[in-house]
Amino acid sequence: MISIVSGANSILNGEYIKKQETLFEEAEYCLMQTEVSIEAIYAACLLCKKYKVKTVLKSPVHVLPCQRKIFKYLDYIVPNKREAFDLIPDARDYKSAAKALLQKGVKNVIVTLGEEGCYFLNQDNEIYMKEYKVTSVDRTGAGDAFISAFCCSAIKGRGDSFCIRVCQFFRSVFRYTAGSFFYGGGEYTF
Repeated sequence: MISIVSGANSILNGEYIKKQETLFEEAEYCLMQTEVSIEAIYAACLLCKKYKVKTVLKSPVHVLPCQRKIFKYLDYIVPNKREAFDLIPDARDYKSAAKALLQKGVKNVIVTLGEEGCYFLNQDNEIYMKEYKVTSVDRTGAGDAFISAFCCSAIKGRGDSFCIRVCQFFRSVFRYTAGSFFYGGGEYTF
């Protein structure tokens, strides 16, 4: 549910999502972001629950307090540090914000910390992963690369620690390369 077509986000609502129910029947993960309506996210969460699809909410800054009923439907929430404090304003630090999100029903929390790395928390694991050190050329797409790599690794059945390492690596690659990278003497562009 990440749209790149101008104006498309405004027509993606709960009714539209419900009409796409067949897409959820064979899905494993549903990656959502809050540039679409909360109504669309909530409808997707309900369908995901029905079909046992894992839910991932990226950049949840636009989730208002009255809309936080969706937390109990989220398998993963991925705020950056600022967004974590927006969601839990009275948190002492990003770790206490992550713990509070678990208490509100989210099953796994990944707080991205920019150049500091990321922090993962669930009932069984607490993982801090440092950022791979690169000279940042362009941050465009780094967050999308991060969460996409995480979901791809999770679909393959990898453990939390492996998934976090993979997504940190891909975020670093995208920050360093600005869409292209050198490998074995040749340049590859995305």
